[in-house]
Amino acid sequence: MLRAFNRAAITSYCDVDRKYKDRLHGYALARQLRHWLVVDTHLIHKMFPDVIIFAAPLNESEERLHDGVPVLAALERHLAGGRYSAESLRTHPYKNKTVLAVVSANLETRAVVKVAHLTLPGAEIVQRNYQKLQQLTSSFKTIAPVLADSLPSPLAVVRAGSLLATMETSARGSRLGDLILDRRYFHRRDRVRQHLELITSWLIASKPALDALGSDGLLDAIPPDWLLAPDRDAETRPGSAPERFSGIQHGDFYPENIFIDEQAQQITVIDWDGCGTGYPPLFDWFCLITGLYYTRERVGALPRGQTVESISFRQTYFEAGWFSDVILSLSHRLCVSLELDSARLLDYFQLYISLRYRQFLSQSKLEEKHYWGPRNTHLYKQFYEFLLKNQEQCCFWKCPASGVR
Repeated sequence: MLRAFNRAAITSYCDVDRKYKDRLHGYALARQLRHWLVVDTHLIHKMFPDVIIFAAPLNESEERLHDGVPVLAALERHLAGGRYSAESLRTHPYKNKTVLAVVSANLETRAVVKVAHLTLPGAEIVQRNYQKLQQLTSSFKTIAPVLADSLPSPLAVVRAGSLLATMETSARGSRLGDLILDRRYFHRRDRVRQHLELITSWLIASKPALDALGSDGLLDAIPPDWLLAPDRDAETRPGSAPERFSGIQHGDFYPENIFIDEQAQQITVIDWDGCGTGYPPLFDWFCLITGLYYTRERVGALPRGQTVESISFRQTYFEAGWFSDVILSLSHRLCVSLELDSARLLDYFQLYISLRYRQFLSQSKLEEKHYWGPRNTHLYKQFYEFLLKNQEQCCFWKCPASGVR
């Protein structure tokens, strides 16, 4: 939900939504015409009410009321610039979490407020993730101070009646997930390479700060069976436990969670809820690359139910070109810097696919209303089967030392 008077935010949201559908489902002329009719003509601004209201006190009695609401009081203490307002509100489709984007009156300070209902399951997860962010921030400031600003800063956690709210600073720069929606993004190869090199450097530099957290109680380990291949069943082969890995990774390192400040040449990484141990090497890196939805050319409208993901998967990892060359080069750089075996790149990639399949499979079983689970379970099983049949065409097939696998 967006404030009706904030027309720029509404237009921006609609633009991003249209570009995302173009990228995921293929370019469709009908979608462009609808966008022109509803958004470009400003018809949308007459179609819905202002549904978010953050009141500012107008008299002495309202001032006392304002001071008696912990959430509002906490926001005012931690956000400089006087009064504030909510720019947008997003509810999570299957979690007890609502996210408010808040801005101060002078527009200089922005923050993100995550709200959970204490009487519903999952409220403790919001508080636990806030504590996780506190520990991450402390570790980065101590071990990798140059990266201290690459995480949101935790501001406060408060309770107001049956609501729990945590606050953190907003990320600076542009969301990578928005940048890649520009149909000309991959035409500027130097810019793409610069972005990926910047993120690669961050992954390398952040490892000591992440590993310093050790096996902290706030960091969950992934279930061991998540490393089983889609065509394997733990019960059919007793005693054949999958390979285990140490080290800590973000766990949800997709373009939507990465912000790039191109002028300062810095990135900010948000949404550390999935940060934990046990992920296979380079899991975060493969999440990022797959989530870019790279294709050589703009894809036209696809049949209902189909997405560009399968096309992108093939063209990113299995077809020779400048993009796969960049990915392979940076993957080798990561292996060298993180002391990983470059000859096992294909193994790491296969483990990434297997884990994503298991993740979505578990969500399909536990959350019937999780709209991504069933579809992505099928998608990643297709990825796995395609990899098995076309290993020699994968960009990770050749060993950098000998040239053969």
